[in-house]
Amino acid sequence: MRVRLVVALAIFILAASMAFAPVVAESDGVQIKDPALEAFIRREIDKPEGVIQSADVEGIRTIDTTT
Repeated sequence: MRVRLVVALAIFILAASMAFAPVVAESDGVQIKDPALEAFIRREIDKPEGVIQSADVEGIRTIDTTT
């Protein structure tokens, strides 16, 4: 009985830690796959280099690339 409880607890802890893995990865910065869009956003936030953090882009509500 005790062994089953320990195994169940270990599985729960492992599953819970895997559920938060994407959140940790996102803390590395915002990933923009389109180079043209990334360049446009970098101009908008005035950050030509470095990692784009979510705080850098949180004020952007719309993007108009027609100009």
